[in-house]
Amino acid sequence: MKRRRKQQMADMTEDEIALAFRRRVQLQALCHRVGQSVPAHVVMRFRKAGTWDREITQPIPQTLLPVLTQTDHPLRMSLPDGPLVVVVEDNTRGIIDVSEHLLSHDANIRVASLKHFLTAQSNDECWASPFVLDLLKRNADALSREDESIWIGAGLALRDAIDCDFRVNCAGVRQASRLRFEESYQEYLSKVIRPRARCFEHDRPPVWNPAEEAEQIRVNFEEWSSLDDLGMALSRYLDFCGYLPLAGELSAGTLIAAWEIRHSGHDIWHAVWKWTESCQSVLAQYHAAHALLEHPHWIRRDESERLINSVRDIISSSEADSICTEAPLWQLRAHLLQHYQVHLEAAVPGLNSEVVATSACWMAEMVARLFHAAPDHVKKGCEFLLTEVLPLSWRRWLMARSRMTPSPLRVANLYAPFIWGDALLATAVRRFADFPECEARDDYRTFLVTRLTSAVYVGSLRVVGRSSAAYAFELPVSPSDLGLPDAPTASENAEAARQVLAARLAIEAGTGLKDLLSELRELPDGLSTFLCAGLRCWPVDRSHADSAVRDLLNDNDWRRTVFHRLPLETLDKLISFLMDWQLQQDEEWLVRLPQLLAFECECADEPERRDLLLFATTVSAMAADVASPVARLLVGPKRSEIARQFDGWRQTTREVARDSEPWLAARVRAFLGTIENIL
Repeated sequence: MKRRRKQQMADMTEDEIALAFRRRVQLQALCHRVGQSVPAHVVMRFRKAGTWDREITQPIPQTLLPVLTQTDHPLRMSLPDGPLVVVVEDNTRGIIDVSEHLLSHDANIRVASLKHFLTAQSNDECWASPFVLDLLKRNADALSREDESIWIGAGLALRDAIDCDFRVNCAGVRQASRLRFEESYQEYLSKVIRPRARCFEHDRPPVWNPAEEAEQIRVNFEEWSSLDDLGMALSRYLDFCGYLPLAGELSAGTLIAAWEIRHSGHDIWHAVWKWTESCQSVLAQYHAAHALLEHPHWIRRDESERLINSVRDIISSSEADSICTEAPLWQLRAHLLQHYQVHLEAAVPGLNSEVVATSACWMAEMVARLFHAAPDHVKKGCEFLLTEVLPLSWRRWLMARSRMTPSPLRVANLYAPFIWGDALLATAVRRFADFPECEARDDYRTFLVTRLTSAVYVGSLRVVGRSSAAYAFELPVSPSDLGLPDAPTASENAEAARQVLAARLAIEAGTGLKDLLSELRELPDGLSTFLCAGLRCWPVDRSHADSAVRDLLNDNDWRRTVFHRLPLETLDKLISFLMDWQLQQDEEWLVRLPQLLAFECECADEPERRDLLLFATTVSAMAADVASPVARLLVGPKRSEIARQFDGWRQTTREVARDSEPWLAARVRAFLGTIENIL
């Protein structure tokens, strides 16, 4: 066979050999599309590379050009703006992906497709990023040329930019949902849920570092406060920075106060609630409640229970059994926020922590709004995130862990993602003394005491903080804000709150932290769980804990007792803290922690505890780019048990890495390659 092939090649000219090679490349690249049509962008990539020799046929419907150029064309279906256009003819719907027609052989259709995407900038809600809009303008001339070597390159650049643009894909989800077209819906949703790293190279939220952009926000306040309609001003605020629970002079309450100065005589109470009823986001309810709590003189005493009910509904919406009708929308935001935080950290390591955290908030709100008009999809969306998306996202995040600078918003997104409820709770507690007297006030205080204890217990609120914090959940809370010593209806809750707050104070202020950690092996299970949860949610700067943690980790007795006595749930929280702490340390401790974890894993007798410690050893070793801690376990006295446990992790990790960013796949490949040499 080989001899015959060589003879055939010897009889071929150079042009014939080149043609055969091109056809071989085409066959191998397109073997998975046998029996299917080949998309235009695939054909044009071959064409640009000079490896497509077949005749290109692009059947173009006669109605395509007028439908693209005329938004009111009788055959064009009315649809939200986005990348799709639907033609209805003879009771048949034809769905057109306009980006594919940027590569049409007809220059008029290419130009019409380009103009379709340029209309995004004329809408109230721009559905394409500024980068894509600029790229469209810069390539308009090239796309209109007849020279194939010019327009193919321009068309491919535009098509690729549009394909990974987060805003365009969100618009695609909205359109496909309206059409109930499942194939397109899943295609766009997958791009929205797991955007690739290049998506963030040219797009950003309007505000991604409030502390540094405070002056620009104030300038916008000046402009918005001059608008005649308060609802319009608040909608501008919501779109620009309302996806963040900002505090103080950057909050919605400050904007309302500035608007009131210029428009005296208006009923702020009714104007604010009217805005929430017309807004397509539940965040409007948070901003309304937060503003009214911060400015209690706007509250109408005879209607104060409306505000109390709103506060209670928002704060309790994180619970699975919440009776609030809009609880699923709040839960969806919490799940999306946690997902995007871990996804972004795994996709684009090395970015500023605050930028990543604010981007996660912005993306979560953008996607959550897509479900506002389709409430039947909300519960399914929550279930999809919890069962399919978040487990995979966390897995990638654990493999990708990189050094991140301290950020309170990052910590909240990771470990207490219901930031809106926590921010409103902190505000309600701090402003309780100013709340007007009403019949429901005592019940309201009891509710706040219970929630405060729970929030402090899981580490989502602070008892030590700065009065000038950027986010409302950062502001410190105190039992005295609720008058706990005088709370007759909440004596048990009040006592529990005082105990939890005292322990939390020790964690945050560093006072007696080493003593608390030293006693961890002796503490009751509930208190040890609280302490480890508090450590994991450490607000910002952990530097004052470094010496205490290092001393205790070097203490063999303490380490052995704690790692082998704590309940697994509590140990998991402690390990989570230690792995975050590891990435803030110098090279010595970056490598030392996985070695210590490997030692304790080897000493563990319970299979579940050994499995948890093996997982921690592997993840911390991968973060330090060292394989020796895991290698030690695989050749140690318990190598047979550990090898069985490790094998399942190895297979899952390899599958996860296969669809990850190239840098992460390379890290996993190198790590597993070293380990597999031992196995």
